[in-house]
Amino acid sequence: MSNDILAEIHNYITHRIELAMREKKEAQDRKDYLRLAFLEGSVTELTEIRNFLSHHFDLTTQKYY
Repeated sequence: MSNDILAEIHNYITHRIELAMREKKEAQDRKDYLRLAFLEGSVTELTEIRNFLSHHFDLTTQKYY
């Protein structure tokens, strides 16, 4: 996989994690526990995907996130 593509994938996943974390705080403030649970699961899944990519595809000479 091209290094440029890996960097774009990591940037996208990182952006989605940050967005979910912000939305999670908003849901917590609104006491929307259903949305909060969904967002917690989203953060967990996105983090696991990023860890999988790091373990299996990332170049050891690059920092992606």
